[in-house]
Amino acid sequence: ILNQQRKGITVQHRLSVEDVCSMLIRVVNQIEAAYAEEDGPEDLACSQLEELLSMITASINDESKKKYHAEARTALRRVRAYICSKLAIFSERDVGKGFAMNRDAAAQMYVRVVLHGNKPQRFKESTTIPTFFEWKMPSICRVPKSTLMAARNTKHRNESWEDCICRTFAKPLVEALKSEDASPSIVATDQTTTDETKTYISVMVVHKKNAMRSRKFFVRHDHDGSITEYTVAHKFPHALSRQRSLITSEIKVTGQK
Repeated sequence: ILNQQRKGITVQHRLSVEDVCSMLIRVVNQIEAAYAEEDGPEDLACSQLEELLSMITASINDESKKKYHAEARTALRRVRAYICSKLAIFSERDVGKGFAMNRDAAAQMYVRVVLHGNKPQRFKESTTIPTFFEWKMPSICRVPKSTLMAARNTKHRNESWEDCICRTFAKPLVEALKSEDASPSIVATDQTTTDETKTYISVMVVHKKNAMRSRKFFVRHDHDGSITEYTVAHKFPHALSRQRSLITSEIKVTGQK
C-alpha cells in the first residue's frame, strides 16, 4: 500500500488493509481445501500457515504501523485468529488420522523411481519440453493419497505393504509409456536390471532419515545389508511431489568382529 502511495496510484485503485485481510482469509481457505484433497502433508501446511502467521503478527507489532486506524488493526487480528483456528484444525486432523483409517495407509510414503533399460522414443527425442522423469536419474516421489487408498484396496494376501505400494504407483507410469510406445516390453520392477531389450520402471519404497522434514532418504538392501542414500534439493514434505536426487550414496555396512 505504501508503494502504491509513492507511485501516486489513485485512492479508488488502492487496496485497504481490510481488503488485504479479506483476501488473506480467502487464500487460507484455498490452502485448507487444497490440502484436504491430498491428505498427508499436514506438517507442510502447518509450516506455511505458521510463516504467514508470523508475518501478520510482525505487522501488528510493528511500531511504524501503529498509525493504522482501529478497523485495520482489528482486521489484522481477525486474520491472525483465523489462521490460528486453521492450525488447530490441521493439528487435530493429524492426531486423529490414525483412528480414521489403517495406520499403514494413513502414513506418508515416498518411493524412488528410476527409468532404465531400452530407452523409449519419447526419451530419445531432443525437445525443450521436459519429461516428468529423467532417464536413469533417481527421483524421490511422494505417494499420493489416492495411490495409498488404491493399494490398500487391491493388496494381495501374501503381498507386503511396500510391494503393493510400488506396484500401484508404477501402474499408471507403465500404462502411460505403453500408450506412447508401440513396444509392449515395459516392465515395473523393484530391482536394477541390465537387460537392455526391455524398458524398466524401477520403484522402491524409501524412508526419510528425519521423522519430520528431510532432504535425505534411504533404502536398505536385504541381500547384503548395504544402504543407498538419496539427497534432494528441498526438504519433504514439499509443494513439489517429485524431486530429482542430487546425490546418491552407497553405504556398505560391515559387521563388527
